[in-house]
Amino acid sequence: MDDWQLRLVIVVVAATMTAGLGRAWRRRPLHRRPRLEGWDPGFVLFTSAACSSCAVARQRLQTALGEGGYREVKWEDQPELLKSAGVEAVPLVALVKGGRVAWWRAGAPRVGILRRVARRR
Repeated sequence: MDDWQLRLVIVVVAATMTAGLGRAWRRRPLHRRPRLEGWDPGFVLFTSAACSSCAVARQRLQTALGEGGYREVKWEDQPELLKSAGVEAVPLVALVKGGRVAWWRAGAPRVGILRRVARRR
């Protein structure tokens, strides 16, 4: 095998491996679906006082849904509830519908996304 053929094989193998790893990474969810079976329907925001982006998430929910348009569950007030719900990181926004989590997003979702999800419920 010539030197250029060997280089070509190495490049093809490296590109194939990189593409495969990229697809596997995109499929991996950042957070598992919270377990909120039996909760009242509506939006839930999980927060913590030490969370720097929780205030942004709270403000975006207020803008999209209004002051009473969601329920906030703070880690400091109910740590066992967050653990039992499987919340791994905050902020986490979930929409409970029909006794199950219909939608969830880690971080501070944009106002437009929240409004679209709220219209579909």
